[in-house]
Amino acid sequence: MLSLEEAPLESQRVLLRIDANVPLDEGASGKISDDSRLRAIVPTIHYLLGKKAKVIILSRLGRPEGKVVPELSLKPIYEHLSRLIDQKITFWPEHPKELAQRTLDLKNGEVVGLENLRFYPEEKASDEKFAIQLAALGDIYVNESFSESHRHSTSLVEITSHLPSYAGIQLEKEYRVLSNLLRHPARPFMAVIGGAKIADKLPACKGLIDNVDRLLVGGGVANTFLVAQGEYVGTSLVDKELIPEAGKLLKLGRGKIVLPSDSVKQGEAIYDIGSQTVKTFIGYLAKAKTVFWSGNLGVSEKSEFRNGSERIAQALAESPATTIIGGGNTVELINSLKLGQKMTFVSTGGSAALKLLAGGKLPAIEALERSHPPA
Repeated sequence: MLSLEEAPLESQRVLLRIDANVPLDEGASGKISDDSRLRAIVPTIHYLLGKKAKVIILSRLGRPEGKVVPELSLKPIYEHLSRLIDQKITFWPEHPKELAQRTLDLKNGEVVGLENLRFYPEEKASDEKFAIQLAALGDIYVNESFSESHRHSTSLVEITSHLPSYAGIQLEKEYRVLSNLLRHPARPFMAVIGGAKIADKLPACKGLIDNVDRLLVGGGVANTFLVAQGEYVGTSLVDKELIPEAGKLLKLGRGKIVLPSDSVKQGEAIYDIGSQTVKTFIGYLAKAKTVFWSGNLGVSEKSEFRNGSERIAQALAESPATTIIGGGNTVELINSLKLGQKMTFVSTGGSAALKLLAGGKLPAIEALERSHPPA
């Protein structure tokens, strides 16, 4: 994988692929509730500008399913990012196929941002023609979207066949930190897995089970495991189709998987881990030398069901262990508690980090590894 330091940048048109899929407040305001993903790519933008490059930003927001959805336009995201980098980002809303000529008129140090790539169905379709249209906008491609590196999208994978491609500063750091964690974790190594849907986390749990000393499971993910071992969870979220798989993993884990022993409920549904479970989890984490956490342990968008996640976050902030937070709503929680600086490393990528730690392949990383520098 080529480092950005190896790239010839001066006067070059650099296609910078970022992940602007930041959480937005509900309602008409659409205000960014956590801009940590945008802040993470600021060093890369400053580096490119310092090298007198011309920067063309590519990204996506939400799931418009190949249609133009005005409330998912990237224009307000670029306005926020402009303030972070202290430089104007000019918004180009046209389709990429209409912009190649205009990019030739860019001056060194200029920054422009293209519209949401998910407005175009070709982005998710791994479309070769669309890859060529995107590549025509630049001379060099830089991927600064580790959080999407598990996806196979045109602007993440196919485009690298048409331009010399480099890893962004943040992407390279995240991949290095997480790869080293997988190969050489200080032990005991504990993983905390939460979130709503077990379908998103079960493959990661399978991959982690041989590497961790304990796998502490909460959130909606835990419910399917609880049912698999014969417990009643009322009207809680359960993936019935995955109950057999969860049961097999419990046997495979041979006692490594630690599930909630009590809970906080709303009606008949579990909404948070209970006080005894918090105590048990913290007891395990107190012995850990390495901890990876991805996925909140309750319905944390509601204040009355944040206690479990907040207690675990506080415990990790005070821990001498290496603590790595794996993206998504867990990062949002950590930042809301102002605990990010107390963690060893906060990753922008939840699903990507989990897939990597589970031994899976990341298509966007593999695409970068196949790239060669310009002749």
